[in-house]
Amino acid sequence: MFDSFKSFLEPIWSRVSYREPQRVIIPSSQQYPAIQPVQPSTSASVLVAASEHRTLTKPKKEKSVVVTQPKTSVKAPPILVAKRTLTASQSQPKAITPDSRQTKVHSEVQHAKPSPSTPFHPVRDKRPIPSPVVTSQPKRVELDRTTSTSSLPAYIQSNIDRAFTDRVKPNEAQEALSTLSIPTGKRRPAELKKGDLATIEKGRWLNDVVINASLSILQRQASQHGAPHKIQRFDSFEIERMSRASIDLKNYQHITSLKDYDFMIFPINKNENHWLLIVVDVKNKSIFSVDSLNAHTQNRSEVESIKTGLTNVYTQKQDQTSASQVKALTIGHKQITRQTGGSDCGPAMIKIATYFYQENGKIPEGLKPGDYTNFRETIKQTLRGCSFIEEPSPF
Repeated sequence: MFDSFKSFLEPIWSRVSYREPQRVIIPSSQQYPAIQPVQPSTSASVLVAASEHRTLTKPKKEKSVVVTQPKTSVKAPPILVAKRTLTASQSQPKAITPDSRQTKVHSEVQHAKPSPSTPFHPVRDKRPIPSPVVTSQPKRVELDRTTSTSSLPAYIQSNIDRAFTDRVKPNEAQEALSTLSIPTGKRRPAELKKGDLATIEKGRWLNDVVINASLSILQRQASQHGAPHKIQRFDSFEIERMSRASIDLKNYQHITSLKDYDFMIFPINKNENHWLLIVVDVKNKSIFSVDSLNAHTQNRSEVESIKTGLTNVYTQKQDQTSASQVKALTIGHKQITRQTGGSDCGPAMIKIATYFYQENGKIPEGLKPGDYTNFRETIKQTLRGCSFIEEPSPF
């Protein structure tokens, strides 16, 4: 009876005492250097050998404790498997600290090149950005960049209001200047050097720098009094630009429709030895020359050049209404007091221009030739009184 009971328990005993070891893959020590293989215990080796041969001898009573402790048989095989994954050619890497490993990974990701198949999203550096170092800069006079009077010093604004009159009073610092910087409404002021100022002296022909700076002050004066679009002045090189086959519209972005103006003023240097003025009278629909020599028949070619060039400007700006209005302007001339001095054409032209800005184009009939000559001192005082004291910053 005992033998039959023994034969009945042997299959059950073999199933209970033996468990198939679970294979667990442990990452290699190259990826996680902190994990080092551990030598298996003797009891674990016996169990692994038993699992490979599928045979298990009946344990002795004193070793039955090993069978009743499944934890030992479960932990040993994964450690053995981790040891078997290492090959003889693999060398043990040096231990890398978490901080150095993180820095290496961050550097590789930051400098990685994007793959052409997948979009690249760079890793944003979360390190704090150091605040910029602010260095003190020397104080300079702000450039005259707009038509607003708030960007000009008070001593310049007051003299611009009284420009080309006897009430302009330059201060001591302006009187001592050797180079003048005149606000023009553009990014950079007009610079009048010692040679330019010398042309204002009696018996000299005014150069284009003095002419353009004087007209820019008149334009600034009109802007301060709330009428920036009533009069539009051009510089002395405009006739050359308008006479070209192709006109660059970048130079005329500030020009609006013809109906927005009362007058357009063009200073003309004829044959490099005489100054005259060409005026577009929008209300009276005319274009005429103002010449202190009254040589109006000889100035017709210049008047027609301005008329044709202004028509092309409006045509390229696709303002056909203004272009047709310029074409319809009648050509004429305005008679004024003739100059007697051989070089007074420049002061005469600036004085006549002041009447268009300040008197709405009403030129007095009582002008004398000496008024042109004496106007040189007024030009000199106005330019000096409207100049910056300090050198403006080029930026």
